[in-house]
Amino acid sequence: MKTSIPSRDPSRDTCQNAQIKNHLPQPGLSIGWTALAGIASLLLASSLFASGFIVCTLRPVSALLADHTIDAPSSPYDHDSLVDMALATRDYTLSPPWVPLDTTSEAGGKAEQALARIIMDHARASSQGNDVRSRIIAERIHEAYEAVEEKSISSGAASTATTTATTMATTTNDWAYVCVLGDLDASVALDSASLAHLADCNRLINAALGWIAASAVGTIVCLVTLRHHRRLLAWACMCAPLLLIVLLALCALWASIDFVGFFSAFHRLFFPQGNWAFPAQSLLITMLPEGFWMGMAILWLAVSALTCMISLVVGRHLLTTNAR
Repeated sequence: MKTSIPSRDPSRDTCQNAQIKNHLPQPGLSIGWTALAGIASLLLASSLFASGFIVCTLRPVSALLADHTIDAPSSPYDHDSLVDMALATRDYTLSPPWVPLDTTSEAGGKAEQALARIIMDHARASSQGNDVRSRIIAERIHEAYEAVEEKSISSGAASTATTTATTMATTTNDWAYVCVLGDLDASVALDSASLAHLADCNRLINAALGWIAASAVGTIVCLVTLRHHRRLLAWACMCAPLLLIVLLALCALWASIDFVGFFSAFHRLFFPQGNWAFPAQSLLITMLPEGFWMGMAILWLAVSALTCMISLVVGRHLLTTNAR
């Protein structure tokens, strides 16, 4: 007995083949989505790293670290004065781009006057005592006012400067005096090298904040675009923190072994002009000592590590839910 074999419908086979083809990944599309996931991973790693930096720029963080790390018994200023001037220096360094720094003119800009006013206020207050520190500050202020007055007279301008501690509070152009005072004694005020370094820091930080903003926007755009490709989204969320954790671990190991070397290498990279080394007794070092920067580095690494762990958890969750 012969068994009949049913004939195949060619149109049905064509339809099934088309359905199978539609479910297969398209080579060009797969490469494109994978590349986008790679870009998202790099941008996310940059944003995770920047999260620690953003926390470090907060004013309460600077106040807390300055209060706990400043210990300069040989400084002409007391602890509270140094903390206040440290915060004023922080505000000056983080001046936004729409408040441009003007360190070249004698009058300075708005940011310069704000910083100079706080430094000169503390200098005048500290000069009123009868101890050795007060007398040193009073002498330096006297010399600074005489230098500014002499410069004013030699330039043909009317002399309005005074040389007595009593009438110093009436002076409005603190910036002119703080520059001269710092060059006379770097332990009493910020000298020209310190101010130039802070201006460089301001430009670098503003550029970094622009990059951070662009990186954050790019990260959000890439992750939102990948929302329908959960597996690629999950791998982007997991690869970024893993890459960053390795880099942070290497930096933390280096800093723990040789923090001075790590600190110096960091500054040589971003300040190749070399204006970042200052005497130990300078005002900039006494109000922002090594312990302050060690605390900043630890906080930066800790916050970035925390955000990395959050990203790993999110990525793992996306991966497991996609597999169900």
